[in-house]
Amino acid sequence: MLKFYFDKRIIVGLLAALAILFSLAYLSHENKKALVTSSDSVAHTLDVLFQAERVLNVATNLELGQRGFTITGNDTFLITFNNARVEIDQPIETLNILTLDNPRQQQRVAALKQMMKRLLQFSQEAVETRKADVGKAMALNASLRGKLTLDSIRLSISDIQAEEHRLLKIRTARNQAEVTQFNRTFIYLVVAITVLLLLIFYAINVNLKARVESEARFDLAMREVEDLYNNAPCGYHSLNEHGVIVNVNNTLCNWLGYSREELIGKCSFITLLNDRSKAIFREAFPKFKIEGSVYDLEFGLIRKDGSEFPVALSAVALRDEEGRFVKSRAVTVDTTDRKKAEAEILNLNRELEAFTYSVSHDLRAPLRSIDGYARILQEDYSEKLDTEGNRVINVIMNNAKRMGKLIDDLLEFARLGRKELQRSAVDMTGLVNSIKKELIEEEKGRIIDFKIDTLHSAPVDIDMIKQVWLNLLSNAIKYTGKTSHAQIEISSQRFDHRVEYRVKDNGVGFDMTYVAKLFGVFQRLHRIQDFSGTGVGLAIVKRIVEKHHGKVWAEGRLNEGATFYFSIPILTDANE
Repeated sequence: MLKFYFDKRIIVGLLAALAILFSLAYLSHENKKALVTSSDSVAHTLDVLFQAERVLNVATNLELGQRGFTITGNDTFLITFNNARVEIDQPIETLNILTLDNPRQQQRVAALKQMMKRLLQFSQEAVETRKADVGKAMALNASLRGKLTLDSIRLSISDIQAEEHRLLKIRTARNQAEVTQFNRTFIYLVVAITVLLLLIFYAINVNLKARVESEARFDLAMREVEDLYNNAPCGYHSLNEHGVIVNVNNTLCNWLGYSREELIGKCSFITLLNDRSKAIFREAFPKFKIEGSVYDLEFGLIRKDGSEFPVALSAVALRDEEGRFVKSRAVTVDTTDRKKAEAEILNLNRELEAFTYSVSHDLRAPLRSIDGYARILQEDYSEKLDTEGNRVINVIMNNAKRMGKLIDDLLEFARLGRKELQRSAVDMTGLVNSIKKELIEEEKGRIIDFKIDTLHSAPVDIDMIKQVWLNLLSNAIKYTGKTSHAQIEISSQRFDHRVEYRVKDNGVGFDMTYVAKLFGVFQRLHRIQDFSGTGVGLAIVKRIVEKHHGKVWAEGRLNEGATFYFSIPILTDANE
């Protein structure tokens, strides 16, 4: 489909020009109509004068014809008389019609019509009398009736003509004014068209200049984009529907050791992959063409010299107007350094976990000794010790017990790093209800209002996820301990690729300023005197959830409760 693109200023100018042209054309049309009307009125006046003159001519011929015949008896005069008699009605009726728009003229014409009738009657009487008796005819003419009637007709016609001459003068002046106005409007129209054409030409010239400059800037931008594309710190490429490379940047070519000519249109992307990555590509590429995007797929690419390097690939699909796949637009990032760093971190974590496990395990023996000797003192020497001595022994025993719980938590935290996930679909609702039942039995005398929705299942390690629920519910019960009516709500929500769980309570809450400390080891937001604990429970929750490739976070306000969330992916990474 052909498309037109116009600058808005040109469109506005064109519309303004058309408006002015139409306005001037309308004025010209109206002036032309007025001019025609004025010309018609002048012509009408002239026609009235002509018809009045005809009436006078007929009346004169009628009088002259009968007078000549009466005096001479010559029949030649009867021809003039008879012609006038035949013509007498036509000009007077025409004059009557022409003066319909003028009442005063209508009155004069009506009087004139009566005069013409009297003149005709007298003339016919004189002619008929002449045929019978010359003397009577001569006497009839000597009475001057015909002459006086003709004089009256002349006077009436003179009044009619005087009125029309007056109107003619007015209408002629008006006609001349209309002609002048028409000429002036025509000149305005010509000037306006000329000015508008010049303005349009100027606007087009400015627009063309701007377009040329824009095209120059566009060419520069395209060169910069092309340079950015080709020399970006990451690899770019595009594949057609068959997986053949149709575009590639210099960075990826340099990584692979191929020239662009060797890759574009000749090389399928799958031929550049190692065996493990080929299987991933065969499964992922058809889905990608349907779904339209993929993120952080890990592949192993093979260089021209046969060596391999790891990349993370993200891509989006480009489609035509009908929604059909055209090509991909993909970004590849060399993850060699990241893989090395991850391996180093993994080794360090293993060493740290081993160290933590060893230290925690080794601390058990002296701790048991401290607790044992303190108990011996309490059992055998409590009566010999004063109140302060017994208090000190109780402090030693309580701290030994707390230290033992802390060591147990540290050992559990360390074991998580070494434990492999054993995923299975877990009935979360049943699991949470069983944990709740166990915890409630330990809270004798407390009334806690639990509201547990039907929870979505997710692929998890049941032992690990049980620890997550145990820690979160224990926290909710603990931090609602000072609330008169404790309420704990547990719910879930399913999204496209994850399930999100929520534990909400109306306990003491926390200040969101310190939310980042919640999931750290040994981090506590409340005093040990107010709420017991080691500060490791939420760190264990975070480690387990992240081991499932999920996320954990929290929201809260002081004395208004807290809400803890964690999400579990439904689809796991391909390399799990």
